Amino acid sequence: MISTIIFIICFICLWLFVALYPPSHKILRKRKTYNTFLITSILSPIITLLSYDKNDEVYSKNIFWGSFFFIIFILLYKYFDNYIIKKYERNLILAIKFNEFWHDDESDKQTSIELLFQILLLGIPIFYILLSNYLVMNLT
Repeated sequence: MISTIIFIICFICLWLFVALYPPSHKILRKRKTYNTFLITSILSPIITLLSYDKNDEVYSKNIFWGSFFFIIFILLYKYFDNYIIKKYERNLILAIKFNEFWHDDESDKQTSIELLFQILLLGIPIFYILLSNYLVMNLT
């Protein structure tokens, strides 16, 4: 149960928040905040493994592999941000171009490679969860 709560909190607080309001990723630019999220993402699979339930084996396996979602997101974000820093000498920009509720001036400066990174940043962790759930359900 604890692992499910951790997974839901990580999913809602980071991925969904960045998907709904992309400029919220700016909090990850601060080293202290990023390190806090990184430590939390590393602890998530450990806590999930410690709370493994033998009675509900398939569900526990799904949650265990799903707990890596957070660390994948954090590491991808850092990799993409470092790439943009080296190429453009500025941080990664996630845009709100297709959102009519909010406007951010920084979003107008987004390049096509950053748009690709934004799509990958939101898509790869979800693809990972779907793939891991498929493999756990069909191989166990």
